[in-house]
Amino acid sequence: MATGRQHQGEVRLTMSDGSQLPVIASCSPLSRSEGGLVLTLNDISELRRAEGVVNERADQLAVLNRELHEKSETTTRLVKLGELLQACVTFPEAFSVVGTAMTEFLGGLSGSVHLTSASRNLVEEMAHWGDVRSSVNQFAPEDCWALRRGQEHVAGPGMLTPRCAHITENGKKGYVCMPLAAQGETLGILHLCEPNAAEKPQWLAERQQILRGVVDTLALALANLRLRETLRQQSIRDPNTGLFNRRYLEETSSRELRRMERSSQPLAIIMLDVDHFKQFNDTFGHEAGDLVLKQVAATLIEHARDSDVVSRYGGEEFALVMPGASLEEGAQRAEALRQAIKQLHLAHRGRTLGTVTASFGVAAYPEHGAGWAELTNAADHAQYDAKAEGRDRVVVARTNAPGERPAIQLVASVKAGADTKG
Repeated sequence: MATGRQHQGEVRLTMSDGSQLPVIASCSPLSRSEGGLVLTLNDISELRRAEGVVNERADQLAVLNRELHEKSETTTRLVKLGELLQACVTFPEAFSVVGTAMTEFLGGLSGSVHLTSASRNLVEEMAHWGDVRSSVNQFAPEDCWALRRGQEHVAGPGMLTPRCAHITENGKKGYVCMPLAAQGETLGILHLCEPNAAEKPQWLAERQQILRGVVDTLALALANLRLRETLRQQSIRDPNTGLFNRRYLEETSSRELRRMERSSQPLAIIMLDVDHFKQFNDTFGHEAGDLVLKQVAATLIEHARDSDVVSRYGGEEFALVMPGASLEEGAQRAEALRQAIKQLHLAHRGRTLGTVTASFGVAAYPEHGAGWAELTNAADHAQYDAKAEGRDRVVVARTNAPGERPAIQLVASVKAGADTKG
């Protein structure tokens, strides 16, 4: 009325029942001389209710969009973790990746990955992250409730669930053990610890989904890695003796020979053959023959260095490659092995198998050649000559002129007073 112009605004009317009614009040001045105005009230309660629903849906959509974005990021990280684990060729590599990735996935939590040994009697820590250590490094499978029951086990303040025997802290912290199972086999556990579980009762629930993805990815990768390792061992190991096979020996020894050549170091090779092995099989049976091979293999392993390559070359023939060892050192090692094998006392099903002997041929780089074929040929010829001279002896191949057959030198009788008649 003061300005003579139309005015409009939202007001809330109090109804008889005390509720509030939103309305749009429109006031227009009358043009009559005595003045006055026209007031129009429009009920907008349905409009406001519709706006509230829209705003609520918009908030829900924003939450869903945020959750979707988080899940997308989590899925991307899980895929990356899986790719990295699949690219690992050894367990140490895989656990190095796990130790780094878990800090990103499970920030604020300490934890570890424990792997069950091949013998199934020990669970050993392979990776750890965080500041808190709530589990011992090694424990028996029955010490973990998760491994006993085959499902996750949670314990913490105010919970009635029993605590695992491998847990070292006094119960003020919360923890979870989750089995790592894939391809029908339980490989170990993922262990997580929350130091402030009493103040964070939902610490596990809010991470449950990402935890399940991490466990599944890790379990599958470890199962594949173990399978690859098993297949690799089967491809390079002799199943009867556990020694490396001829294929692995030739690949590794050629590489070692090149390494010795670059560093100007020697390399010795010993070839040995069990004497009268066919007689063992014919007299006592193949099981007794297998026992002889296993015991000879065990003797070779016992006298080998960590850097040596011990293999079953074929049949009853064995080879020992010694990087960094001279020809003289190779001959000394061969003599020690000859004596150790001769001292074996074997019995099979109550029957004594008698004395086991072996014939040895020794060659070395650079005296007998620069190639793997030359060295094995020289050692083979020396071994054949040891057989021809009466067996149970060590023969060293002498250096020879180009194109000349490797000469031999009988060393067993000189070094140990061995019977040259065999």
